[in-house]
Amino acid sequence: MPNKNYISGRNFEYRVRDFLISKGYFVVRSAGSKTPIDLVALKSEHLPLLVQCKHGRNKPKKDFTNDERLIKILKEVDGIFLHAFNSKHDIIFDRYRYINGSFYIHTYEVG
Repeated sequence: MPNKNYISGRNFEYRVRDFLISKGYFVVRSAGSKTPIDLVALKSEHLPLLVQCKHGRNKPKKDFTNDERLIKILKEVDGIFLHAFNSKHDIIFDRYRYINGSFYIHTYEVG
């Protein structure tokens, strides 16, 4: 039987997935992939969204800007990296773009 942390994390991934689907994205979940990407969201004429979901109640302290695996992916795929996490009942997204060797971040809250 899966542990409670796994179930909570999976449920949060589904919540983020369902939100993105409601915004018109086609979303694929990469369960068990051992990469920094949990969801890939595609929408016509938009950059792909590469999403890492963290179900904790506070903004995670991990700095993704030093993750060599993530940097390699973003060098190969021109996309937007979203770091999704909980804030009470809302989903918060840190939005990263990797351009010319540097990360640019913008944080926004989604209902």
